[in-house]
Amino acid sequence: MSELKQLSGQDASFIYLDTDRASTGGTMIYVYDQSTIPGGGHLRFKEILEHIESRTSTSPIFRQKLKQVPLALDYPYWVEDENFRIENHVFHVALPKPGDWRQFCILASRLTKPHFDMNRPLWEMYVVEGLDNVDWLPNGSFAILTRMHHAAVDGTAAAQMTWALHDLDARGKKPGAGGEHVTSHIRTPSHVEMATRAWWNNASSPMRLARPLSNLLPKAGRKLLKVVEQRAVHPFEEHSSGSKVPTTRFDGRVSPFRIFCTARFNLDELKGMRQAVADSTINDVVVTIVAGALRRYLDHHGELPGETMVAMMPVNTRPGPDAEPGANNITFMGAAIGTDIVDPKERLAFVQENTARSKSIVDAIGANDLTDINKHIPASLLAATGKLIARIGLDAGGTGKRLFNVAVSNVPGPNVPLYLKGARMRYWSIVAPCTDGMGLTVAVTSYDGEICISPTACREIVPDPEFLTECIEQSYADLLAANVTPPKRRPAKEVAARKAPRKKAARRKATGKKTA
Repeated sequence: MSELKQLSGQDASFIYLDTDRASTGGTMIYVYDQSTIPGGGHLRFKEILEHIESRTSTSPIFRQKLKQVPLALDYPYWVEDENFRIENHVFHVALPKPGDWRQFCILASRLTKPHFDMNRPLWEMYVVEGLDNVDWLPNGSFAILTRMHHAAVDGTAAAQMTWALHDLDARGKKPGAGGEHVTSHIRTPSHVEMATRAWWNNASSPMRLARPLSNLLPKAGRKLLKVVEQRAVHPFEEHSSGSKVPTTRFDGRVSPFRIFCTARFNLDELKGMRQAVADSTINDVVVTIVAGALRRYLDHHGELPGETMVAMMPVNTRPGPDAEPGANNITFMGAAIGTDIVDPKERLAFVQENTARSKSIVDAIGANDLTDINKHIPASLLAATGKLIARIGLDAGGTGKRLFNVAVSNVPGPNVPLYLKGARMRYWSIVAPCTDGMGLTVAVTSYDGEICISPTACREIVPDPEFLTECIEQSYADLLAANVTPPKRRPAKEVAARKAPRKKAARRKATGKKTA
């Protein structure tokens, strides 16, 4: 029996937040080494196109488009695109000579446009050839850039789709994750049906909100009481996540143009850095590196604020790893990141404390309850709120009262190498979305023993992406150096005892006496 598939409130909110200068969509970047193809040779665009089309059955978002409800009285519906053609979604692009990494980053940022064709499925791919001058890639390497709207996928769903498009070895062994999903039974609602359901959904939304609100309010009240008590005991405590969020260049209005850059690091080294501070996580280490980079960047431009910056971080509330790809299951937390702290170790300890505190608040209140509230807000109210936020940005209309300065999103990826038609994937990262009031988003992706820290920013806000990359690399080096423990010095008596025989032997040699 056919069924209707409607967006949740959280999915729809990403549609309502779109403007002509900024979209909530992002671009996944895959880079491939063709030297691993069995028997040699190079892939042709036609072969890549056929492979992508063969995998479109792994997720419903490939062949489904949106059907809007008139006047935004209810959330849109996913419907089957009866006119789907793979050629409308996959395009062939050649990188100009000499084909270096800088040119590729410029191309990736330019292809991350703020507009999607809402009359088609909300994704498109660009096969980019000509990466012939990248020091860590052989000649003939190519990339695939995959643009997707946030209404269709969150970061975790994007990682699941990465598995679905690739194989576990060069000979085509398919991974266990990402099975096929039936999409042919999704039907298109009639106008009368949409109107009837809109009336019922708006009338019943208070009842659906009652459960998460009844769970949330007592928990939030208890947590708020603890915060008030802590402030009463420690009224002058510095560096708390509740401090005033400073003003930075990243808080302004964004243009439609983006910059993208990336820094690549060894995952095992990052894991070793956790030992400097008890209970710290990989995410804490990465946030510390990002904070050090932003401190260096702003200080270079004479704009370093005296207060610590605050980062927004998505929190995955997905029920499990086997959840169907598509849709959003996330909430957000904020944490101060210590950009006002010079010492890298002290900054890591500060970040660990603040992220743990913020996560405890989310856990205590209930991440799923927060997500459920967003999912059940009436569509007309959510649409109006989204348009208002999109118009005035996150800066509360320019009053200087903001919640965050920057977004840091950690998307763990496959920890084993993946292949596409025999070509090994060497790099995976994301060109992340930026919005008014948050002109810098840092995507953190991990894949096959490597971790990439990849900022995306408005071009007018960060006109020097190469320098920002240098700041990230230097911040990493500073934290790595701070974690190197110098060798223990031997006790003075032990050193003297070891030196004494050498001195006696030297005197015997000088006087011509033989040793026993």
